[in-house]
Amino acid sequence: MKVYLAARWSRRDEMRVYAEDLADRGHECISQWLYGNTFGDDGHRALTHAESAMCATVDLANIDCADIE
Repeated sequence: MKVYLAARWSRRDEMRVYAEDLADRGHECISQWLYGNTFGDDGHRALTHAESAMCATVDLANIDCADIE
């Protein structure tokens, strides 16, 4: 089953643990935001409007592919 995990950016490390647990149970976490660092951002700067729009587009595409959110 493909699963999308959503949470605040500040909880990313915690959510990676949940994603690993899901993988151990045979599921696939498709939340790219957990692993990608597309803009070289460490979470301490505000994204530009264009960067935010791109992140939202990727998130929505991931959600569309998920069997469960």
